Amino acid sequence: MNKEGGPSGMTVDEWLFRQGLLKQFETVRAARDIGSLRRVFRLIGLPELKIEQLRNS
Repeated sequence: MNKEGGPSGMTVDEWLFRQGLLKQFETVRAARDIGSLRRVFRLIGLPELKIEQLRNS
């Protein structure tokens, strides 16, 4: 998982955890479910670029 500072200066993992989305994120990431990744990322305000970075990791 990319540890760049997310919203409010938190890491992406911290923001996902705070929003109660970390487990959901890990599940859809492991499944490479891009549609669901987009939905989770929209909920926390991350740009599409981040999804493409995950797809290639």
